[in-house]
Amino acid sequence: MMKKEKQKTMKPKVKGEVTRKKPMVPNKKDIKSNVLRVLILEDNPADAELMERQLRRDRFTYKALRTESRAGFIEALSEFTPDLILADYKLPKFNALQALALRNKNAPLTPFIIITGSISEEIAVECMKQGADDYLLKDRLARLGEAVRNALTNRCLQVEKMMTDKLIEQAARKWTITFDAIKDGIALLAVDQTIMQVNQAFANLVNKPFREIIGKKCYELVHADRRPDPQCPFARTLKSKKRESMELEINDRIFKIVTDPIKQDSGASSGAVHIMTDITERKRAEGALRESEEQYRDLVEKGNIAIVVDDIDGNLIYFNNQFLNLFGYSAGEIKGKTYKEFIHPDSFEIISKYHEKRMQSEKIPSRYEFKGIRKDGSIINVEIDVCEILKKAGKISGTRSYMWDITKRKKMENELKDSEIRYHDLFENSSEFIYTLDLKGNFTDVNKAALALSGYTKSELLKMNFKDYTPKRDHRKLFLTLANIYKTGKPLQIFLVEAVIKDKSKKYFETSISLMKKGEQIIGFQGSSKDITERKRAEEQICASLQEKEVLLKEIHHRVKNNLQVISGLLTLQAAQINDERLQGLLKESQSRIWTMALIHQTLYQSGNLSAIDMADYIRSLSGNLLSSQARVAMPPTVNFDLAPLLLVIDKAIPLALIINELLTNTLKHAFPDGRPGEIRISLQERRGVKFYAQSEESSTDPRRGTACRAPNEETNVQHEKGTARRAPTDQKHAPTYELIVADNGIGLPAGFDAKNKKSLGLQLVTMLTKQLGGSLTIESSGGTAVHLTFSNNEKNKK
Repeated sequence: MMKKEKQKTMKPKVKGEVTRKKPMVPNKKDIKSNVLRVLILEDNPADAELMERQLRRDRFTYKALRTESRAGFIEALSEFTPDLILADYKLPKFNALQALALRNKNAPLTPFIIITGSISEEIAVECMKQGADDYLLKDRLARLGEAVRNALTNRCLQVEKMMTDKLIEQAARKWTITFDAIKDGIALLAVDQTIMQVNQAFANLVNKPFREIIGKKCYELVHADRRPDPQCPFARTLKSKKRESMELEINDRIFKIVTDPIKQDSGASSGAVHIMTDITERKRAEGALRESEEQYRDLVEKGNIAIVVDDIDGNLIYFNNQFLNLFGYSAGEIKGKTYKEFIHPDSFEIISKYHEKRMQSEKIPSRYEFKGIRKDGSIINVEIDVCEILKKAGKISGTRSYMWDITKRKKMENELKDSEIRYHDLFENSSEFIYTLDLKGNFTDVNKAALALSGYTKSELLKMNFKDYTPKRDHRKLFLTLANIYKTGKPLQIFLVEAVIKDKSKKYFETSISLMKKGEQIIGFQGSSKDITERKRAEEQICASLQEKEVLLKEIHHRVKNNLQVISGLLTLQAAQINDERLQGLLKESQSRIWTMALIHQTLYQSGNLSAIDMADYIRSLSGNLLSSQARVAMPPTVNFDLAPLLLVIDKAIPLALIINELLTNTLKHAFPDGRPGEIRISLQERRGVKFYAQSEESSTDPRRGTACRAPNEETNVQHEKGTARRAPTDQKHAPTYELIVADNGIGLPAGFDAKNKKSLGLQLVTMLTKQLGGSLTIESSGGTAVHLTFSNNEKNKK
């Protein structure tokens, strides 16, 4: 027997229960070496000694630790980690059932044997229910060794079972994870097609939870049928004892269903593995591939590209319809031919040479042009793109060629070359300065005329900018011009450019400029300039001459006006020497007429237009002067104007002015006697078929009435007989017709007034001037007097 180890009583260091991370199991190393770590829960050291003695008798090697309190027991479970617990049932403040509960929580696999002096059967049964391995009476310790061995053996079996169960659980978990991770739907079926187990993918495919799948028939979920389907792969598998499959469409998805039999050791089938694979995308891809192949076939057969395949000797193996159309053959006619029979003699040598070198893997152009011969003997231009066909070993077995008919394109290219030649000839031989500019205004090309006109060489001009040969003051204008053309895309036609040529002299050019494009891209500007230096200088000389003549003409008008004023002054002096009032009146009338003509010349040289007079302004000035000189009362008549803009040459302005002078003078003298108030209306309008008449207070709403005029210089007012006046035709083909109306609302003409028989100077003068204007005159009187003068504004006066 081994030497007894010194027994220790462990004092508690901590309070409370111990929480262990792992279940406590017996120390296998100590068990194998027969060294037991024994925790004795006993308050009597003598009884503890008896337990140890019995262990030694039973030939156990052990390490013992005694404790008698709850705290000491908890600490021993954590620190001592016993392989065996021997516990007295009843302690002063602790008992075996409480210790057993702590063991179950903190070290459930540690054997627990109760050793007590006395215990009832009920308590013993309760202890066994709570997990005690055995119980012994202190007076029967001889059975302790057997009880310890049995408890240790049971605990080892439990540990092994736990480890085995854990391994089985881990394996099952891995199998389940793998089973569920498979993307295909898998179901394990019994012989009667009852579903025993499925993976997650299968549940997803049938869109049902596991509880609604397990125990169901396969055909109910997959085929949505109450009866087995004879064509189902499962039914066929049971008969054939081998794998069977079919394709099935479910909810717009296509599945491939495969069943494999599950065989027993006897060879009989105990069920099957049912696998559903979603092949929708593959089927769609296959359909897309077939469609693509059909499209490719249509493209090859119906496209505009001729395709031909030949072997190493040039024999035609394949050709499409476009190849037949290109050369004018039928399929039967072209069989057995080689590529050489479609080549024109001009291209035969080079094409044959290319083919031989290509078959020898030499590098030659893959794309080139040649002349071909059609069946009818006509020649076509063909562009070809050739690629080699390789065998698996990398050896060339033939070629595949793509061909295009470029006959029209070649013709267009030749025409374009001819056009370019003609354009170049026109560009170079033009007498105008023709040029091109980049987007910055730098010259990129110029013609020969540009060199002659500027004095620069071509290399010098191509180093210059557009602004380098123009004055600095024009640079901004040129920049804005080019910018506007670039922005709007609209060409600018004929604008003047002042240029400083190489010898520092100035030249003037009429320039046109537009955008220059390459396809849709703007690459610069192009333009042409015509030398107008001589014309510009001639225009400047003409302008200078015109300015001199204008000054001279103004001076003439000024002097004529001064001379007329001198004559008017002489008449004034002459009138002062005459005592006869009648003669004084005649002189005053002549003075008024002279002053009217003088006003014409004054208006001309004071305006900017020396060729025509603005009659509206003139009539206002004339009326104002006559009112101030002729009115004899404090309240002269009111003059209203309705004047259209009218420019008249002096030959027409002077007669019209004299007529107005005579009519207005006569109205002021005779229409408003005794200083009565009144109104004078003067209208000058383009005639559009509307008449204008004065309207007096006594008159009705008749539009013909309202404006009156007196017969010129008549001391007795006589009314014109209504309807006797004669109007000239007013339609003018080449000039507008105007109507002058001078009207008043005065006393009107006297009864029996006849303009034809009146021999007054004023009326004769008006009649003569009317004929000079080529117009017609009408005098009306109704609640006043109105004189209508109609004339055309043509340059040639009617005599």
